[in-house]
Amino acid sequence: MSVLTAPRLVLLKEQATAVKCEPDFERASLLTAGYRAHLHEPTVVRRAAALAHVLQESTPRILPGELIVGYQCVTSNWNLISYPEFWGEQPPQTGDAARDETLRELHVFWAAHPELRARGTLFGHCVPGYDRVLQRGFLALAQEARAAIGTAQADTQFDLDYTADDFRRAMAMLAEGCAQYGLNYAAEAARLALTEDDPERRAELEQIADVCARVPASGARTFREALQALWFCLLFVETEDPPNAHSLGRLDVLLGPFYEADVAAGRLDREEAKELLTAFWLKVYKSYDVQNGMIGGMDAAGNDVTNEVSRLVLEVMDEVHLARQTSVRWHRGTPRDFLEHACAVVSHGLDQPQFFNDEAIVPALVNKGIPLAHARQYGIIGCIEITIGGMMDPRAVAYYCNLLKCLELALNDGVDMLSGEQVGPRTGDAAGFGRDELRNAYRAQLQADLGRAVKRLAGAEAGGARHFPMPMLSLFTDDCLAKGLDITAGGARYNATSVCAMGLPNVADAFTAIRRLVFEEQSTTMAELRAALQADFKGHEGLRQQLLHGAPKYGNNDAAVDDLADELSEEFCRVLDQFPHPRGGRYHAHLFTFTQAITGGRVCAASADGRHAQENLANSLMPHPGRGRSGPAAALLSAAHIDQTRAAAGTSLICELHPTALPRGGEAELLADLVTTYFQGGGMHLEFNIVGTAQLQAAQREPEKWSHLAVRVSGYSAYFTTLSREIQDHIIARSGNGGS
Repeated sequence: MSVLTAPRLVLLKEQATAVKCEPDFERASLLTAGYRAHLHEPTVVRRAAALAHVLQESTPRILPGELIVGYQCVTSNWNLISYPEFWGEQPPQTGDAARDETLRELHVFWAAHPELRARGTLFGHCVPGYDRVLQRGFLALAQEARAAIGTAQADTQFDLDYTADDFRRAMAMLAEGCAQYGLNYAAEAARLALTEDDPERRAELEQIADVCARVPASGARTFREALQALWFCLLFVETEDPPNAHSLGRLDVLLGPFYEADVAAGRLDREEAKELLTAFWLKVYKSYDVQNGMIGGMDAAGNDVTNEVSRLVLEVMDEVHLARQTSVRWHRGTPRDFLEHACAVVSHGLDQPQFFNDEAIVPALVNKGIPLAHARQYGIIGCIEITIGGMMDPRAVAYYCNLLKCLELALNDGVDMLSGEQVGPRTGDAAGFGRDELRNAYRAQLQADLGRAVKRLAGAEAGGARHFPMPMLSLFTDDCLAKGLDITAGGARYNATSVCAMGLPNVADAFTAIRRLVFEEQSTTMAELRAALQADFKGHEGLRQQLLHGAPKYGNNDAAVDDLADELSEEFCRVLDQFPHPRGGRYHAHLFTFTQAITGGRVCAASADGRHAQENLANSLMPHPGRGRSGPAAALLSAAHIDQTRAAAGTSLICELHPTALPRGGEAELLADLVTTYFQGGGMHLEFNIVGTAQLQAAQREPEKWSHLAVRVSGYSAYFTTLSREIQDHIIARSGNGGS
C-alpha cells in the first residue's frame, strides 16, 4: 500500500473527508418551484418536470483542483434538508434564523399538498443502467422517448393517473434536463478559465468545459468523459432519491473499453488514468460510502472480464485508503494474481474489498427465471444485495423476517413471550408436541409472518406507484420506456422484492437442542423448556447449560445441525416464493441480518439455543458469538453446507480473523485460499474483519487514538469509532468467533 502524496489528490482527499459542510437548500427551493409550475400535470409528469427544473437551474460549483466536477454536499445532519418531499409535519431546523424561515416558507407549500409527499416503498437500493448514458447520452434518450409517443402501454395492476404518452413525455423532459446540467457546468468551467491566472489550471478548466459540453448530453468518447458522465448520472439519481445505496455497478465493464481505446490511441497513459480514477473515487466517497462498485467476474458469454481498470480500482482504493464499498466477483476463471491483489488490499486494514461468487449467484438468478446471459451481468447494491444493473427493480431488504421469533411463537401458541400479546396464529399447546408437530407449528408461524409482510409490502408498492413515481430511475432502466410504465409500476424488465431471514443459525441450534434433549435423550420436556424460556432461565440455569453444551452448534462443520440449517433455509425460501408478486415478478430471499442482529434480538425472548432474552442474534450465516469453537474453516464449511443458490437476493458471511492468524508476508495467499475454498464449496459471499478483540476494546476506550480503524459491520465497512456503542459491542462479541 502506498500513500496518496500528489498535491492535487491530497487536496481532493481533504475536500472529500471534510466534516463541515454547508447544507444545500437549492434543491428544496428549485423542486418546490418546479412543482408549483406543474401542479396540473399527471403525477409522473409533474415529478419529472420538477426534477428537470432542479437540474436546469441549479448553480454549477467547481472546487479548486477538481478534475471530475459536479457538486454535492451530504452529511448525516443535513441530508434531508434538500428533500422537502420527505419532510414530516414540521420543517427541519438548522438553528440559523434566516435559513429556518426559508424552510418554513417552503414547508407551507408541501403542507398544502400532501399528495406530493413521498410514500410507498422507496428505492435507495439499485444499480441504474449507466451504460446507456455512457454509450448514447441523454439527448438520444430524449429523442427515443419522444419517438415512442403513440405506441402501446403494457398492462399494470396499479391504478395510475398517467398514460403511456404522459410517461414518455416525462422521460423526454427529464433527459433534456440532465443534458442541460452538463452544459451548465461546461459554461461555468469556460467562465472560470477566462479569469484563471495559473496557465496549468486554466488548461484544466478548458478541458473540463470541453468534457461537459460533450457529456452527459451525448455519449462518452474517452475515459475521462466516461468518468465524468458516470459521476453526473449518480448525482441525477440522487436528485430524485436521497443519497443511499445507489450503486455504481461493474466499473471495469463500464470503463474498460474507454480506457483501452484511449491507451491504444495515445490519448492517455496509465498514471493519468489512475489520477482521474482517484479523483472520481474521492467524489463518490463524499457522496455516500455504500455505493458499491464492482470489478471482475464473467461477461454475458461466461468469459472473464478482468482488465486493467479492474487492477486500477484495486490500486486506487488501496492508496486512497478510505472505507468505501467495493466488491470483487469470483469464478473459476478469475486470474489468481488478481484475486491475491484484492486480498492484499483487504489485509492492509480497510477490510475491503468483499467477494462474490458468480458460480452461486448466477444459478440463483437463473432459478428465478432470469436468462443466463443477463444473470451473468449481475451487480451488487450497497452491502450485499443482488440485482441486474439497468434491468431489475429489486426492492432490496424490504422486510426482515425474524425466524427465531417464529419459533418462539410456535412454542407459545402464537403468544409473544415478552409482551404476552397474541401476535401469531394459534398453533396449539407445545407441551404436547412431538417433533413433527413442532415443525408444523413453526412453519405456520413463518407462513403467517411472511403473509402479513407481503400484504403490507403490496399496499406500500401500490401507494408508491400511484403517488410517488421514480422517473429518473425509470430513465436508467430497461423496458420502462417500451412499456410506458414507471419503474414503480412494474416497468422494469425484471421485478423482485427481497426479504431477509434473520437468526437462521439460532433457529438451527435451537431445533437441534430440542431434538437432542427433548425427543432423543428425554432429559427435559417441552413444558419444562417453555417454562425456562418464559423465565429467561431464572431458576433453570442447569437446563440452559444443557442447551448450550449438550447439543451440536452451527458453525463447527457438524452435519447434525448444518443439515437442519440447510433444511430451514430451504423452507424459508420456498414459503416466500409462493406469494404472488404485485409487479408480476418474484419474491427473492436474503440470508443476512445487517445490524438487525441487534434489533431482531431485542424483540425475542430466551431461546432454546441457550440464548438469553433480548440478546443479539447470530450475524447472518456466521455462528452465534462464542459457538464457533472449531475455527474459521469450520464456520465456512457450515455456511457452505447451506444451498445458497436458493437465496437470489444474496447471503452474507463475515469471517472474523485475528491478525496473528495471517502468516507475515503470506496474508494475500491465505485469504485467497479461503475465498477459493469457500466459493468452490458453494458459498455466495465472503468478507473479512482482520482485527483482534484487544484492538477493538482499546479503540472503544480511546477512540481518539483509533480513528483509522475500519471494520466490516454487516455487509459494509465503517470506522469503528464512528459506530454506536451497541454496534461496537456486537462487533467485539463477534470477534471471538472463528478463532479471532
